[in-house]
Amino acid sequence: MSVLIDTERKRYTPSGLQFFCDNLLRGLSELAPGDISIYGPREAYGFPLEKFSPLHKLYNSIPKRYDIVHITHQNQSYFPQKFKEQRVLTVHDLNYLHVSQTDPRTREKFIKQVARNIEMADVIVCISEFTKDDLLSREELFPGLSGKPVYVIYNGLDTHPTLTEEAIDRNLPEKLKGKDFVLNIGVASPKKNQQAIIEAMPLMDSDVVLVVNDPENAYARFLKRRADDMDVADRLHIYARISEEVKYALISRSIAMVYPSLIEGFGYPPVEAMVCGTPVILSRNGSLSEIGGDAAVYLKDTTPREVDKAVRSLKIHTPDRGKIKAQAEKFSYRTMAANYFDLYHSL
Repeated sequence: MSVLIDTERKRYTPSGLQFFCDNLLRGLSELAPGDISIYGPREAYGFPLEKFSPLHKLYNSIPKRYDIVHITHQNQSYFPQKFKEQRVLTVHDLNYLHVSQTDPRTREKFIKQVARNIEMADVIVCISEFTKDDLLSREELFPGLSGKPVYVIYNGLDTHPTLTEEAIDRNLPEKLKGKDFVLNIGVASPKKNQQAIIEAMPLMDSDVVLVVNDPENAYARFLKRRADDMDVADRLHIYARISEEVKYALISRSIAMVYPSLIEGFGYPPVEAMVCGTPVILSRNGSLSEIGGDAAVYLKDTTPREVDKAVRSLKIHTPDRGKIKAQAEKFSYRTMAANYFDLYHSL
């Protein structure tokens, strides 16, 4: 059995899809999986490489050489033809269909590409029960779903990173040492709803740290203006493209990871926080209640007052860090890779 795994999105870093590909390959490499190759921009974890080309949007014959091809995201466009291979398609989310800011042309393009990938797939994997339910409720948009098996395999990451107190202190930004702060990691975007955290700042006595992909995009600039308008800009700290060491230092020293997202297919940052035993404050939107389980603090709504109330509750009641870490164990990269490995062998 020969398997080709699509890792084209490793071209974009940092990103959730790049992180997904890295953790899947890491887990598979530890299973001694045999005849697996990867399609992408560069070699990784010792797997043979089929080189990505922009011309593959027009024609890509590479799948002819494989029994199974795993397309790792729903709007992939570099595998336009199907041959005799079995195809596994991972669907992460249908957020474009939820976000009101999506323009009609982008929405239709997204639907067309997802529908095409679903049509060519033999098996579909969703990364949460929420995504599965969302997908199955839209069969009128994706008629190729009919009769095809749809499974849930949760995303995974390293649930046992090396975190020494000395390394945490060394990597924590100097201006944050000795300060109370809450943290949000994610793309600066209206769907992530960082605005709710910023607008809670006049109520809170804690600083706010945002780690974003682009600190100068339109929404990030909007957040900065809101902080200025409310005279709390001196307590807002925005970082981008930080190292893993700095990221885990921020997580470990924060009061909580605050995640008031309006829609979420999975949500890596809350899991990263729980790995460290750091409390998570979540909305109940999308998959977040699956991710947090009974170890999270949930917002009744995403108003600034509710955000402030949740942060204050954590300062009064000591969180059960053992329970928080136990919830994170459900999302190990090893479990994810083993589930995909078993799926490949079932085809």
